[in-house]
Amino acid sequence: MAARTGSTVSPSTGQLEAQKQTTTLSHMCHLDIDSMPEQYRKTSIICTIGPKTNSVAKLTELYHAGMSIVRMNFSHGSYEVRLS
Repeated sequence: MAARTGSTVSPSTGQLEAQKQTTTLSHMCHLDIDSMPEQYRKTSIICTIGPKTNSVAKLTELYHAGMSIVRMNFSHGSYEVRLS
């Protein structure tokens, strides 16, 4: 388990061991899933999806930028456009 020191969390021995690994498989096998995360987001990023952001490429870009909640905007276009 990770030890809390003040407002930060120091990584457990298992996490440090995982960082030393040279392959992805070995790294994943050495992770300590019971430890506290070193960083975590306390807020959510809400993105409104409309005509300009309805492509898979744009949604992927928003996801990689930190989007955690999607809000769909149906005030634009006709009923047929919304179905697509």
